[in-house]
Amino acid sequence: MKNLKTKTYKYFSNYITSFIQAQLVVSIVSIPILVGWGLPTSLMTFVGNLIFAPVLIAFLIISSLIFFAQILHIPNQLLISILKIISHSWISFLELGKRSWLYGFYKPHTAILIMIPTLSFGILYLIRFKSAIFKTITMSTLLFSVVLGLTVFPYFVHKHTTKCFADGKLMVDIDENFKVKFVDNGFFNKHQSVDKLVDYDIRQFLIKNTGKINIDSLILLRPGYRTFKAGQECCSRLDIRELSLPYFDGSKFKKHAWREYFNLKRTAEEKGVNLLRLNNTGYAI
Repeated sequence: MKNLKTKTYKYFSNYITSFIQAQLVVSIVSIPILVGWGLPTSLMTFVGNLIFAPVLIAFLIISSLIFFAQILHIPNQLLISILKIISHSWISFLELGKRSWLYGFYKPHTAILIMIPTLSFGILYLIRFKSAIFKTITMSTLLFSVVLGLTVFPYFVHKHTTKCFADGKLMVDIDENFKVKFVDNGFFNKHQSVDKLVDYDIRQFLIKNTGKINIDSLILLRPGYRTFKAGQECCSRLDIRELSLPYFDGSKFKKHAWREYFNLKRTAEEKGVNLLRLNNTGYAI
């Protein structure tokens, strides 16, 4: 009995150690790639993968058993019920995810991103590890150094920047404290798929230039159906502090434009966004 406990402990100890080392290697390699693409990483990656691996194995095994049972005309209702339980449990687990778990990094020069995994693996190659624990500690230190370096790096290099896109139809201002202002002057009206624009372009632009998905002030100067839709998507997918619209009577708006406007108001209220209407002098009313 004692030998069984010892073997079980040794097995799980080796499994956890191997898993942690594999995740550390994957993180050291993937973080520069994610930073280069303007994508965030999740603070719950280790926990999620630790849980996901056995769930995936169980899902594949039971799916295979159901398949062969179906071919051999063997009753498989119990297996199907178990598979449904696994699937629903995993979906419920995924729904626990929060936006606050995502962590982005300011994008440095590409050469720095290439150097991160190169130097890390060079260090791991040169050091002779006497134990798995020492190797794990070394890899953890490397990953911590990478994360710390990417976190503090922008505070030394970032300057107040203003960028214009689409012939001045979109102006983006990022000050020294990474406060972001977006001024739309018809940019969103030119795009049909504003949800993809927000998800794949604006989101990545923000992460690359600030390390976050925050917009302190979003000003939409050309109210209309697509503009309201874009404002709603921004409130849903990004962290917006304040959204400003010029005053309008809406006499020329069609029903679908008004519908999107009220959807925007509802979404802004749900997300805690301060929605302002500005008069001709620029003051909120």
